[in-house]
Amino acid sequence: AADYDDDVRDEQNPIRTGYEACLTWVAEQAVLTADKTVLELGSGTGNLTTRLPTYKHLTCLDVSPKMMAVAKTKLDNLDNVKFVEADVLEYLHNSPDPVDVIVSTYTLHHLTKPEKETFLTLVKDSLNPGGRLVVGDLMVESEDDCQERIRHYQNLGNEDAAESLAEEFFWRLDSTIDVIERLELAYDLTQFSDLSYGLLVKKS
Repeated sequence: AADYDDDVRDEQNPIRTGYEACLTWVAEQAVLTADKTVLELGSGTGNLTTRLPTYKHLTCLDVSPKMMAVAKTKLDNLDNVKFVEADVLEYLHNSPDPVDVIVSTYTLHHLTKPEKETFLTLVKDSLNPGGRLVVGDLMVESEDDCQERIRHYQNLGNEDAAESLAEEFFWRLDSTIDVIERLELAYDLTQFSDLSYGLLVKKS
């Protein structure tokens, strides 16, 4: 937690390239107003949280109490912000009240492919009509694209990037879009760098 902010702002690292642009895009695409209820998944040290302009109530969810402690120092203990230590899927399974907007940056790539499918299904149930999910995260077009990029970074001598692609669960956009369309949700994509994208999902 102490070193996280310095690490993520190293945009020379291809895993971090586009980080600031991604945060800005997510905050803008959330289209927040003073009457909106918001859930942030994987709020971490609050780098996205501090960019959210206004809302009726914000719940910040993270599994790390140390990361949340850093975030709290940035938010001045606002009365309309609640911090919850929990797992993303468990929280969405048990959360009783739908929200207007769900946002998340650089968190959901830790979910496996089946978990992402479960996540998107839970999101549909967790959003109010007209609600939106705005995600900025590490994504590749397909499994073939992932393998090609692993070889690319290995050839460049960047074993850290190649290892991240091989061991973590970067979104596969082809299968993700299949799930979104099956759930009859609208979506839009924006690319920030070789490995980072923004995904906007809208519930009718």
